[in-house]
Amino acid sequence: MKKINLVFEIKSMGWSFFLPLIVFLLFIYQLATYQGFSLYIYNTLEFLIAPLACWWIIHLYDEYFEGGLHELLPSYPLSRWYHGISRVLPFILMYLLLLVGSLWMVHSVVENQDYAPLLVYVGTLSLLFATVGFLLVAIFRNVMVSIVMIATYVVTEYLTNGEVMPWYHAMAFVSSPFSFRDVMSKAIVNGVLSGFFLLLGQTVLSMVLTKRYT
Repeated sequence: MKKINLVFEIKSMGWSFFLPLIVFLLFIYQLATYQGFSLYIYNTLEFLIAPLACWWIIHLYDEYFEGGLHELLPSYPLSRWYHGISRVLPFILMYLLLLVGSLWMVHSVVENQDYAPLLVYVGTLSLLFATVGFLLVAIFRNVMVSIVMIATYVVTEYLTNGEVMPWYHAMAFVSSPFSFRDVMSKAIVNGVLSGFFLLLGQTVLSMVLTKRYT
């Protein structure tokens, strides 16, 4: 299978690639100026850092769908996996690497916050948003629609504290240092859903490419 050219993919995203990096820098600044109000840190993690994991994944398909490239792709001798999972996984891993370092800083700054439960919970939450982004962009074939749908979900959850809408509530709404016991059930469900959405997104994308080819 042909290897993914990360440099080419990053250049193709243009300015969109740098937004998560800027947000992480701002988050580091928030940690550097932390004054003991842990709620703000956890809100940033749950409602900004984790949802932003979808950003690179969705923008990977800007040229595919909005540039009309998907109509030509089936004629190339590349597997469906190359256009889907093989393409998004490197960017998911890149985002998780940024997360690993940032969460270590959270662990160091927020008193009594253990690193392992923080990493497992925020990591699986980020993975969930990344895979949902992949699924949405495969279904709607539109970058803006996919981003707006995720943003709407996040804002609604934040404003209602996850108590109004009859859908799955991915966030645990933590406000203070937590242990595995506090978030493990959410982490497990989010992890399982991530795997499901990743495979479903691949299936939908394969169907789109096959339809264009036939």
